[in-house]
Amino acid sequence: MSLQDLVVMLGALAGFGGIVALVVNVGKQVGIVKDGQAPTVSTGLNILLLAGLYALKVFKPDLSVENLDAQAAQIAQIGMMVLAFIVQLKGAQFTHQTLRGVPLLGKSFSR
Repeated sequence: MSLQDLVVMLGALAGFGGIVALVVNVGKQVGIVKDGQAPTVSTGLNILLLAGLYALKVFKPDLSVENLDAQAAQIAQIGMMVLAFIVQLKGAQFTHQTLRGVPLLGKSFSR
């Protein structure tokens, strides 16, 4: 299998692309990936993915990469939903803390 074939195959594997996007987005949220670094991190992760795909094709040529990609797509979808939920909760908490004490908007009924 040539490098060109591997690159074409990697481009067709959307599930693994979703995992890369998830890892980059989580990295941004926790502060590992700084502003402006996302393209570099994404490129690096895609190069690692390409090397892993090559290794799979060399050492396990009968392994179905398409099945792995489908599982990666499901993991990426679930991970993105969880990340969005966490960001939403943190955003609501930040907004509440910011507006605390402001008349009408920052009213709290808890003790």
